[in-house]
Amino acid sequence: MTPMKKMLIVIALLLPLQAFSQTFSGTLEAFAFPGSTLVIDGVNYKFDPQIKIYVNDTLAPMDAARANQKVDYKIEVRSTGEKFVSEMRFLLTEAEAEKYIVH
Repeated sequence: MTPMKKMLIVIALLLPLQAFSQTFSGTLEAFAFPGSTLVIDGVNYKFDPQIKIYVNDTLAPMDAARANQKVDYKIEVRSTGEKFVSEMRFLLTEAEAEKYIVH
């Protein structure tokens, strides 16, 4: 077996062990920081303790998360198979965003 084939086999075997992420859109229904859980479109998720929350592409504090907001969110699947939300982006009007963005 050539060294290149060996390397391809090793890479193929390691791929399932790596974390990967996908981005989705939905409506945030609930966000509980003490329990590190949230509900988007009726589905319960855990969120990463280092979750990044953006309002109109600006990093915002956790209290920017409110129920009934439209969000783009990134789900990271860990090597253990667990799904975590690692990032949420809220797309708000400028007036709504002013409440949450620190200048």
